[in-house]
Amino acid sequence: MDVMTDPVILETGHTYDRRSIERWFAKSHRTCPVTGLRLRHTSLTPNHALRGAIEEGAGPRRPRAGGAERESPAAGGAERESPAAGDSVCEDPAPRGSGADAYIPNILHGHEEIVWALLALGDVLYSASNDGTIRVWDVAAPACLAVLRAHSQPVLCLAASDDGARVYSGSYDRSILVWDARAVLEAAEPAPALRLQGHRDAVRALVAFGADALVSASYDHEVRVWSARDGACLAVLRQHTAPVRVLALREPGAADQRTPRSCVRTPTPVFFSASYDATIAAWACGGSEGADWSASGARGEARLSHAPSTSPTDSDSCASLGDAHLGSKSKASQRWRCVGVLSGHERAIRALAASDGRLFSGSDDATVRVWDASTLECLAVLRGHSDNVRVLCAIPGTLFSGAWDRTVMAWCVDGELGAGEGAPRQLAPAAVLRGHSQAVLCLAALESPARLVSGSYDGLLRFWERDDEGGWRCSRLCEGHRDGVRALTAAGRRVFSGSYDGSVGVW
Repeated sequence: MDVMTDPVILETGHTYDRRSIERWFAKSHRTCPVTGLRLRHTSLTPNHALRGAIEEGAGPRRPRAGGAERESPAAGGAERESPAAGDSVCEDPAPRGSGADAYIPNILHGHEEIVWALLALGDVLYSASNDGTIRVWDVAAPACLAVLRAHSQPVLCLAASDDGARVYSGSYDRSILVWDARAVLEAAEPAPALRLQGHRDAVRALVAFGADALVSASYDHEVRVWSARDGACLAVLRQHTAPVRVLALREPGAADQRTPRSCVRTPTPVFFSASYDATIAAWACGGSEGADWSASGARGEARLSHAPSTSPTDSDSCASLGDAHLGSKSKASQRWRCVGVLSGHERAIRALAASDGRLFSGSDDATVRVWDASTLECLAVLRGHSDNVRVLCAIPGTLFSGAWDRTVMAWCVDGELGAGEGAPRQLAPAAVLRGHSQAVLCLAALESPARLVSGSYDGLLRFWERDDEGGWRCSRLCEGHRDGVRALTAAGRRVFSGSYDGSVGVW
């Protein structure tokens, strides 16, 4: 009998070994082997608790990447490991709970289950939970100001309009709710201003831009564009063949100045969606003007998806436009279309980040890719992790990645990265930040002074800052959650964390 080494959970809640269930799916099965029920999707969620138990039962010594072995850290102690050649290794300066470097935060209680998402707006914090509620907190008090109960299933994601007047929530109940940020603080029983419906499965990600534009991604394989002003669905974007996991808005920057204008897509991508199908779709708003463009080869592939040049009809039903279906209030100038599909990853993509005119993607194939957000060219492949890359966080010139291998890696992504020189560059990490004893699930950045915060399934937060030699050191170790840290966000000088135990931390 094979020993389970990488336990994963299906949507039915049953746990299987990853390789075994992938072989099952490879034979064209789309049912749960135990129940026989047909699966809506075949995404696999790592079972961290069981995996941790398996690792603990494997003995005090664990294999290290490359075949070498190291001693596991003593219970409660800091991990000490010799750096690999070329690595700058950052370790915990003190054992857990050992005096000055151990910080006990304000821990806010109220949620009954996992906190999936956090959103900070000034001194107000929103937390979304598996218990189906959203809690609104005054972080200065601290106190719970309101409980939003309009969703019927777990709330998975949050976003806010640029002016902070609207808050959006997406749920397993397939709906998106629009909340008036002022009204929820004044009403005895807050109700949503709008309910956006149309997705056929869980809403997994949201991004907002402008005062009333909203984009949603769902396990139904679709991306939708909405007007939050009146609730109209402006576009249904169909390109992916598996659940869409994450979204990112394109952020212009210095990299745009280095990109030849002849290589820039017209129209320029506005946002990106990444899926369990291992691809990224680039979406733009505008007509079909601009020369056809495609690139393929060792760099990874980006291909252009065409939409008809005709204007949509003004009717009550959605008019089909190839990869985009637009609602009755759309105009030709508002037509959304896929301008490129970025491929190169070999497994599901779970993380996106955008900064300085570049897009970064993290995958279950243990790599991170760097893309030019204008040309959609793959500039570099970042290799160093030995397990699934779970989260990305970008600051000018540096990208951080967190993975199930328990490490955070810092990558130097400044400069041209060899754009236009053939195959993408293969980059090693500039620093490896070690200390967490279980998977790294979330990251957040503080600007003044520049610091990184990491949250892990081990229940700890670690604050990292640059040392005198240009590397990164763990300067604070924060405990208080009784289970894994699932979500992080930073605002001003504060960091907020959400945990599997249902609590919210203010640091």
